[in-house]
Order: sequence, then structure tokens, then C-alpha cells
Amino acid sequence: MSIINQIKQIFTKEEIGKLKSAFNEVEPTKIALTSAKLVDGTEINYEGELAVGSMVMIGDVSAPDGDHEIEDGTKITIVNGYVTEIEKVEETVEVAAMTAEEVTLSISNAVIETEKKFSKKIAEFETKLLKANENFKGVFSLIEKLGNIEEVSTTPTQDPKGIARQAKQEKLQSISNAINNLKK
Repeated sequence: MSIINQIKQIFTKEEIGKLKSAFNEVEPTKIALTSAKLVDGTEINYEGELAVGSMVMIGDVSAPDGDHEIEDGTKITIVNGYVTEIEKVEETVEVAAMTAEEVTLSISNAVIETEKKFSKKIAEFETKLLKANENFKGVFSLIEKLGNIEEVSTTPTQDPKGIARQAKQEKLQSISNAINNLKK
């Protein structure tokens, strides 16, 4: 008796139909492959990031055993279609060498530029300081004049309230003018 006949005896026709339809409904899983080129121009494919243990394919066939170099300079060893070793290329950065004279000149230029910036800021600060000093002189003058109000108010006159009021108004006007000058 054949295997197929044995299966037919175990399962009913309905159960066999369900199994067939279940297998027909299963869709194959698609794997996103990454590709790269070897230095000889051959395109290789592998899943995810290239690492030890990655399966490498050329088309639908496993990549041949041996050492291979990718265009970016990475070297890989393949055994039975799988990566067994990776040697990544280290990037070298060339640093321009400067002579002692060039270094000294560069530092001197930086110091000169810094001194120019500081001199400019100091000059701006001195100008603002002089202006503030002038404003303070005006304020001190007003304070001195306010001190004289008591002398005016104690001096007997025919209309002491009127004279004192006029003096206070003049002083307040002077203060107002001084404050306006400070704001400028």
C-alpha cells in the first residue's frame, strides 16, 4: 500500500480538502535583501546588515567559498554560503602638517584679531561710561537744588505759599528734564 493510500485511509476527503486549502493559502515570506558589489563587479545580496553568519547570495545561488572584497574595501570570507569573517577598512584621515613658523603665525593672527575685538569693546564701554557720568552730574545738580527748597520755604515773604509752590514747580520741572535726559 502506498503512502498516499495510507493517508487517504487516515483522513476523510473533507479533512484532506481542508489541508490542501490551508497549504494553498500560505504565502511565502518575502525577505528584504541588501545588495553590494564586489570589486570584480559581481552583485551580492544578504539579509539586513552584513555580519558574521549572514548568508550571502549571488542571484539565487549561495556565494562561492573564499575571500571576497566589496567595493567599499570591506573583505569577507565565505564558507558554505555564510560569512565567517569580516575585515572592515579603516578610514585614514590626512592631517596637514604645519611648520613651527606657520603655527606661530596662526597664533599671532588670532591674538591680533582678539586684541582688535577687545579694543573695540573697551572703546564702546568708555563712551557709555562718559555718557553715564554726564547724566549723573545732572542728577547730583538737581539733588543739590532740591536741598535749597527748605531755605526758600523758610524765608518769610508776602506770599510764602505761592513762592514755595513756584520753587517746587521749577525744581520738579528740572527733575523731569533731567530724567528725560537720562533716558536718552
